[in-house]
Amino acid sequence: MQNPFKERFRKLNPLELVKTFNKDLGHGGWVGSRGEFLVALREEFGNRNICIDHITHSSACLLYTSP
Repeated sequence: MQNPFKERFRKLNPLELVKTFNKDLGHGGWVGSRGEFLVALREEFGNRNICIDHITHSSACLLYTSP
């Protein structure tokens, strides 16, 4: 089964991708679709070489800086 979020994330620009991540912060619920969402989001950050190493649970923020 294909992850339904992959195509959606591929179409977003980098700032929209970061906003999608930030909008999800604080959602404590967990279902299978959220897992697919997070896997696809992380994969798309990797595809674009957007470093997400500095995301922490305490600050829970991802900042986008254009090159």
